[in-house]
Amino acid sequence: MDKIIGEIKSKNTAIDVLINNAGIVVPKRYDEQTYQNHLKTFAVNYLAPVHMTIQLKPLLKGHVVTIASIASLLRGNNLTSYAASKHAIYGFFNCMRVELAR
Repeated sequence: MDKIIGEIKSKNTAIDVLINNAGIVVPKRYDEQTYQNHLKTFAVNYLAPVHMTIQLKPLLKGHVVTIASIASLLRGNNLTSYAASKHAIYGFFNCMRVELAR
């Protein structure tokens, strides 16, 4: 990811639209998930889009679109870690939107 970010930054061009669309799911019950499953899910679904957006902030001149999931607001079987990570990304970008609107 850092390699790609470096390549983008080296072009020193404005970014009109950044689309964050990262997502994985490990479909297991909460008591079957390992800590590593949780780390991987949060690394891809939450931390990667946040990292990408923060690193590319100097080049952002337009919109940031982040794809979350309706699972961030609902319940589902075998989706505990996934739903939590999507809830986190939804919360982060909702707050960021409010902060940038000022």
